[in-house]
This record gives sequence, structure tokens and C-alpha cells, in this order.
Amino acid sequence: MMQRPAVLLISCLALAGAASAAEPPPDGARLYQLNCQLCHGPEGKAVPGFAKKGAPNLNDPAWQKTKTDDEIKKAIEKGSAAKGSAPKVMRSFKDDLNPEQIAAIVKYVRTLPPAAAQ
Repeated sequence: MMQRPAVLLISCLALAGAASAAEPPPDGARLYQLNCQLCHGPEGKAVPGFAKKGAPNLNDPAWQKTKTDDEIKKAIEKGSAAKGSAPKVMRSFKDDLNPEQIAAIVKYVRTLPPAAAQ
């Protein structure tokens, strides 16, 4: 009879592992909408008030060419400074988003339609 609880425990652990393994990957578009759109706009064009403070147009082909995925990731994690000596224009998201979510946002930013095509 001692084996049954052990078998039950192993079965529960296996099911828990399978449930977490079946979790879908983070939705970069949805995460962008919830965390980035307010300042960077729905298609990557910075909202005028934030653009004046230095928020880039994420859909600008020139901006896309000059930024690596790692630079975008670091900006999301650490935030970014405003133009001049003003405080940060973008706050850090490292305490709100996990690495997989940040990577999904970076991937989504790379799919934004170029500004010229809008």
C-alpha cells in the first residue's frame, strides 16, 4: 500500500509538468498593446507628447536598422532616458515582464509596418 501514494505523487508531478510545458508562448502583439502602445502608438509611431520627450517611432525603418534586438530588449528591461537631462521617458519593465515576454515584444516590434507604408 505504500507504493500507491508514491505512484499518485509521481503522476501528479508528471501532469503538472505537462501542463506547464503545454503553455502557449507569450503573445508579443498583445503584450505590446498592453505595455507599449500608450506611448509608441498601435503601429509604432510615437504619440506626439512622448515623441517630444524622445520616444522613437518603432516603425521607422532607419530606427529599425540602427537597433539590435539586444538593444531593444535592454531598453524594455531598464527603461530609457529622455532627451537632454530629463528623467526617464520610459520606465523599466523588468519587474513586470519575464524574459520570454520581453523577447516576444522585441519580436513583435520587428514586425511593425514601416512608417512609409502607413
